[in-house]
Amino acid sequence: MKKKNSFTFLILALELFLNLILINASELDEISEHMLIKLKKEIKNDKKDMTEDKYMNELMYKQFYSNFDVGIPSQKIKFYYETNVYESTISKDDYEMERSTTYKLIGKNRINTNDNDNEINNLSQEVLIFHPKKKLENFTFILKEKIAEEDNKNSNIFGLNLNVNNKSESLSFLRQLKQINFINKEMFSFLFEDYVIGDNNGFEAQILIGCLPHEINSLYDEKDLRWISSKRDFTSNRSWHIDFDIVKYNNDTLTDKKVNLDLSLNIIVGPESFRKKLLSDFFKTNMEKKNCKENVFYSIKDEEHYIYYSCNGQTEFIEIPTISFYNKELNETFKFPFTNLFTKYKGKFFFNIIFSKKPKNYWILGQLFFSTYRFVFDLEQERIGYYKTIPYKSNLYIVFISFIIAAIVFAILYFSGYITKAGNEYRDLNDKNRKIYYPVRSEYSQNNNEENKNDKNVNNNIKKDQKIKKE
Repeated sequence: MKKKNSFTFLILALELFLNLILINASELDEISEHMLIKLKKEIKNDKKDMTEDKYMNELMYKQFYSNFDVGIPSQKIKFYYETNVYESTISKDDYEMERSTTYKLIGKNRINTNDNDNEINNLSQEVLIFHPKKKLENFTFILKEKIAEEDNKNSNIFGLNLNVNNKSESLSFLRQLKQINFINKEMFSFLFEDYVIGDNNGFEAQILIGCLPHEINSLYDEKDLRWISSKRDFTSNRSWHIDFDIVKYNNDTLTDKKVNLDLSLNIIVGPESFRKKLLSDFFKTNMEKKNCKENVFYSIKDEEHYIYYSCNGQTEFIEIPTISFYNKELNETFKFPFTNLFTKYKGKFFFNIIFSKKPKNYWILGQLFFSTYRFVFDLEQERIGYYKTIPYKSNLYIVFISFIIAAIVFAILYFSGYITKAGNEYRDLNDKNRKIYYPVRSEYSQNNNEENKNDKNVNNNIKKDQKIKKE
């Protein structure tokens, strides 16, 4: 029993040490001048009985949110994170100002804004509670009127956009956090999967606000960080953008090189020139055979019509194309193979690049971009940062330290006789029952959304056709 307790103690000590190295941050750090918030992804409807138009509306946007208490007595509200909205908002659908003793209407004092009169009169302040010891006493936001049930828009928003329309700086969420010293810098980054900081069980991602990832996590290296300017775009709310030097479809160079970034976007919006390229190339044969067809749906959130393409199960493609975006300043080529750009629903395959009915000459990239590559957004200097290399593969120091600690623990246990005893017990047990069960990460064992299964049939058809072609 004594040896077993010693073994447990050593394992706990090892885990504690590694957590100190990796900064095992909680949902919100009470002390440090940064905030690490866990995010969940919105799943609104059961897809089994949806029309194709409804399905495309659901597929197009998958938004991240967190729950926080607002006001006294508190009301729990689900806040979404919008990179294309500057101000923060709360809807009367989810918040009753009459119940709160801390609500303030300050619309008449608003200055330097281009918003409509209704929003000016609804400029408000309230207590926003992140943690019992971390409250934003005068959270400034716009109180929105109730929306129709069929409206797909989110009204409870933390705005993370640049100030493209010269609105009052008091409306900036990050500016408010910096003014009360909750954060050091007006910057944010989204962390996905293997790149989250600490434990993120039960959540899909994290948002780090107020500092750079390498400042609190040694798995990120400052030497890998590159910066590029993101100039204000006064013609569009999508102001976070990158001008690429070269955009290629396989070996063909494309003319449209501007890319806007939208965290909420679950698919890709392409320019009109690329749509015409696909019709004369990738989709041509299957469109003629009527295996694929062109459709149009109306996006409730964007209030705009989009063109999309769907294919039946008999569709075969000769090749697997790749779109690549190269930027000289970032010294990186970002690639998206078409194997990741089909989603199966009701026996059909939906192409995950759509096109506006009003022809555009730019791309919009969303979560596929954010989850694959690691970016930082700096509002104060209006720039975008990118970590060139993969964090968990780049830090040999952590691997070396972990190896040394493991070796020390092994030596202690070996000379204490615990490992020898445990090994004998394991062999005895293994002789009796040869079935060995290994732990499986939850995200691999559960049934993921259909968009994450991504067209095995289409891929098999592609490979089958390639094989025939070679023969």
